[in-house]
Amino acid sequence: MGDLEIRQIREADVEGFHMARSAVALGRRYRATVEPPPLEQSTALAMMSIERGSPFIVALADERIVGYCDVSPIPRKAAPHVGELGIAIVPDWRGKGIGRSLMMAALEGGWRHGFSRIQLSVYANNVRALALYRKMGFVQEGVMRRSVQIDGVYFDEIMMAQLATEDASPT
Repeated sequence: MGDLEIRQIREADVEGFHMARSAVALGRRYRATVEPPPLEQSTALAMMSIERGSPFIVALADERIVGYCDVSPIPRKAAPHVGELGIAIVPDWRGKGIGRSLMMAALEGGWRHGFSRIQLSVYANNVRALALYRKMGFVQEGVMRRSVQIDGVYFDEIMMAQLATEDASPT
């Protein structure tokens, strides 16, 4: 795997983040974003995290972003304590332990940022991701049946969360 650097995103990383995000979207498999987003959208997402100081962790291999994980506040005034975790790994880099490293750093940053609940959703057919989330301490809270349709195929989404008062350390 070579040298892997796990760290908070920087402004200079925006183009690399956009390239990684586009590569994941082209996979059309595990994310609702199934087409590469415009560069402006990736830039806005990264800069918003940088400005508010919320965790947005990137994994770099050979100075190229190969994965990312963020914990962002959800847009509900009554839920300032809730962070939404998003994670993606460039296809060629999956199955190498990068997701676990990214999540550990993002969760630690999320608790430090003041979130007391971190939640996520995952497609029910994403067995490897489900196993990782459970290993990292997430608990299934519900299923949104047929919530996504990609290329004519419906997917269920599993809703999971972790509370700061629970043991947040991976097993």
